[in-house]
Amino acid sequence: MAFNTTRKEGILQHQKQREVLYEKRIPLGNEGFEGDIRISDTKEGLRLLVKKGSEWLGTPPLDIMTNKANTNEQVQSYISKIKDSKNDEAISIGSSSLTIYKDLLPATDDTYDIGSASAAWQDLYLEGDMYLTDAGSITTSVGDLTLNAVGEDIVFKGNGTERFRFVLDSTPELRLVGNSKIDSSGTLEIECTGALTLDATHGFTSPNTPCFSAYNSSLDQDLTADGSTYTTIDFNTEVFDVGTNYASDTFTAPVAGKYFFTTGVTVRNQDTDKWVMIQIHTSGGSYSTWGWQHNTYDDYTTHTVSCLVDLSASETAIVRGKAEAGGTDGDYDIIGGAAYTYFQGYRVA
Repeated sequence: MAFNTTRKEGILQHQKQREVLYEKRIPLGNEGFEGDIRISDTKEGLRLLVKKGSEWLGTPPLDIMTNKANTNEQVQSYISKIKDSKNDEAISIGSSSLTIYKDLLPATDDTYDIGSASAAWQDLYLEGDMYLTDAGSITTSVGDLTLNAVGEDIVFKGNGTERFRFVLDSTPELRLVGNSKIDSSGTLEIECTGALTLDATHGFTSPNTPCFSAYNSSLDQDLTADGSTYTTIDFNTEVFDVGTNYASDTFTAPVAGKYFFTTGVTVRNQDTDKWVMIQIHTSGGSYSTWGWQHNTYDDYTTHTVSCLVDLSASETAIVRGKAEAGGTDGDYDIIGGAAYTYFQGYRVA
């Protein structure tokens, strides 16, 4: 505080009563204090006195620094300690800090702030709990909001009951308690080697869970009837290809896993007593079926194969066939159509 020592408004009484350096009547209003404040010169030093009723209550001695650089003499007072009405220490003022020995309470509930948008405190250190007595939010005006726990978990509760927990150990995970819901417009996307997406319309989709279906749309090839030459079966029309892993009659595994494949190939005009072999050929093994002509309508014979295969990433699967020697090449026609000649597959695990 700075006090002007010129004789204005009769405030400074120094000539006739030296022990009273400053006296002024002000409204204090806290805990029944009303009346005057006074700075007095005592044997112990300068003291700040506050009048309560007819009694003057004082502080410990004050340190006074006089600055005469201006034409008006100024007295600046620095209070090192403030005590309460019971003479217990309430506030201690150091050179760079203010120590408070009491609870810090606002004069009116739900009215005042600590800091402002243009005058913010730097850091806040707390021990114990933090309570919001009304609904509230935590907002950052710039940058990210980071929760950093020295322990391994960050726990969220509702009405005292744990709802979900972030486990932050060497294998991080999110644990949920009860049901979890995403509204009709929401999408949950998890990034790993590929993206796992869950939406209300399609459920789970991911490049790492591929699924495809393709078929041969026309009669466009024959098998070679020499008993040894394999012909790759043409499936030139895609019905669907989740993950875009099927192309040019070949499926390529995006990640390692267990894959299920199935195929059906219909052959027309197969020579009597001559076999046809259809095979799902993969990097993880080949699975085949042999079939002979039956006396069916127009000599149509359908050969089907299904298998469950362990594939590594980038390994492939195709369908191929060959015909027994001694038949006529032109008679082994591959029939087109989604119901006759098809190739399908998906990742199981």
